[in-house]
Amino acid sequence: MNMSICIPSTGGHEEAVELLDKHSTHPHEILVLDYEGGYLEKLQKGYTETQSEIIAYFHSDCFVRESGWDDRVLSEFRDQSIGIVAFNGALRHGHPDIYKLPYDYRQLARSGFISNLSDAEAHGVRNRGEMDVAVVDSFSLIIRRELLDRAGGWPVGTYPPNHVSDYWACLMAHRLGYRVRFVGVACEHTSGGVRGNGTFDYPKWAATTNWGSDEVMHREGHRLIYEEFRDVLPVRIG
Repeated sequence: MNMSICIPSTGGHEEAVELLDKHSTHPHEILVLDYEGGYLEKLQKGYTETQSEIIAYFHSDCFVRESGWDDRVLSEFRDQSIGIVAFNGALRHGHPDIYKLPYDYRQLARSGFISNLSDAEAHGVRNRGEMDVAVVDSFSLIIRRELLDRAGGWPVGTYPPNHVSDYWACLMAHRLGYRVRFVGVACEHTSGGVRGNGTFDYPKWAATTNWGSDEVMHREGHRLIYEEFRDVLPVRIG
């Protein structure tokens, strides 16, 4: 089984790439997508420009601190029911009465967050093991190519270029009958975004998109998730 690593970036990715390579047991293709543009487009580019069975997407501010992380990930994917693996996860996605109440984007919130982040307790509960989860955060999102093939690739053009790609991927996995797995790899996620080393003017770029601003992308992305995945939401594990 082979795996390609993709780093959507607008600069400042060098340390993240170095650590991923240093702590890998096996050599992997690494593709840095360091041009200005939408995050979703970069995810799609990673899908179309690699051929590996597994595509590992990492934010440029995700620093992996555990040797052999790739062995842990690939061992999960030996189970054909696994569609997504990540170094974080949440056990619940969506309010239990999400479609019985008037719409509010906060009804899509995830809860029961687990990770082995350096500051795990600030976000939820520390966990160094492995388990099924409902949804993950995109700072580490490792996906089976077959899942994307069946979904028709990432939803470029339909969804805003930023926000909710992690929600979309996990909900699509559940819809298609795959499991989503958490693996407690030791890592650090610093700024909570992929907006680079300060040289990329993200608000200016967002204003040039069809959506007009980051605020609109966030709002409309959540609305689209709410409308598309009525057959899946809410998701509860355990």
